[in-house]
Amino acid sequence: MQHAYHRAYLFIGLQLLLVSSQPFDLINKEYIDYSWLEIGFKRVEALNAVSWTTVSTSTPLPIDKAVAFISIPDVADIVQSSWYPENYGVQLIPPIVAKVRERPKQNEDGTYSFDFKLVFPNDSYCSKEWFVPQTPPTPVYVDVSWVVCPEGAYNIISNTTNEFFNTNFVIGSGNITRASADPEVSNSNGNAIQLLYPAGCTEPEELCTVNENAGSIQQLQTSVNTVDNGRDLFLSVRAWQVKVRSIWFVLVPHDSSDPSYFVIDTPETVAYVVFPTETSVVCLEGFAFETRTFTNVTHHEIPLDFIHQPYDTPPGVFGMIGSAFSLVDSTTLSVFDRTVNNAVFVTKEDQCVSEQTKHTTPEIVHVLIIGDYSEGIPTLQCGAKINRENTSAPTASPTRECFEVYVTH
Repeated sequence: MQHAYHRAYLFIGLQLLLVSSQPFDLINKEYIDYSWLEIGFKRVEALNAVSWTTVSTSTPLPIDKAVAFISIPDVADIVQSSWYPENYGVQLIPPIVAKVRERPKQNEDGTYSFDFKLVFPNDSYCSKEWFVPQTPPTPVYVDVSWVVCPEGAYNIISNTTNEFFNTNFVIGSGNITRASADPEVSNSNGNAIQLLYPAGCTEPEELCTVNENAGSIQQLQTSVNTVDNGRDLFLSVRAWQVKVRSIWFVLVPHDSSDPSYFVIDTPETVAYVVFPTETSVVCLEGFAFETRTFTNVTHHEIPLDFIHQPYDTPPGVFGMIGSAFSLVDSTTLSVFDRTVNNAVFVTKEDQCVSEQTKHTTPEIVHVLIIGDYSEGIPTLQCGAKINRENTSAPTASPTRECFEVYVTH
């Protein structure tokens, strides 16, 4: 199989060998010797337009301004469902986005909770020429991973910012809107929204910086905009540019022939993690993470071979499209064939105003992989808690409205 992409970098950056080292909080100027983030895994109903899934951290987290992230949904179980047409394959599953209802809230015991759901494009503003709705006869569950962490700026190998070899991780949030249906993204037409990184890593008023080849993931922290009498609006987010001192985002609803559908005046809150790409770390807590960037990504399936092989269980794959070369059709990422050694991801277009679902314009994709890993030599005390609770799907079929799956003619 030929793939229209090439790896952006060849792992010449970071192979960390700092056994028992600790992350450093660059703004508060302190080493992190406590649990400051939590990672978990969840089986969640994929085709449910009504109910939210609640996630809670298992231990208190002494943090402020928490944000949550959901991995790219693993759609393998949808493809393997008995009611899903065998000849359709993964390409005809509509795009899926995870939406968090609101920023994680701290409970009385110090733990954090948040609600999320998986949202498909809504067909009320789309042509019905190429697909008809079909309600799944039984609930379908997919695997996702989640992270709860604080906003701030952190370094995993140093207590300073080295501008020549910048290894800072920046976590932040801000409001995002969309001005028009204009397919061009720029800071002049209002479709590109700039979020500045927090200040204080070096001087109190000076913005924190990241590596010039940094990658990013994002997650909407709100679900304010609705459609069709309260149904959650499908909204994806792309990074237009990941810069040294700021990141630019563009908000993307599903496609429509109605230009007004693209105007999002009511702000949503988006959170982000910006990280040095092509990085791999094994943590003392029994898990590992790795960051990757791919270029020239189209509709062709992209094999994702993990650096840490094998993980104890299939890891979570977080990711986003890190470019906006083509906004003609709403495009997201899907993951499938996920194992302890590798996975496959692919871009997915909606089937709203055109029949074809292949995104042919080359894009940039950033990926963050997190999973249980007990084989390697630990390189860092990451200060993370692994939540392995509630990873199984309910045994009884819930009495809830299932969302309509688009089945093409």
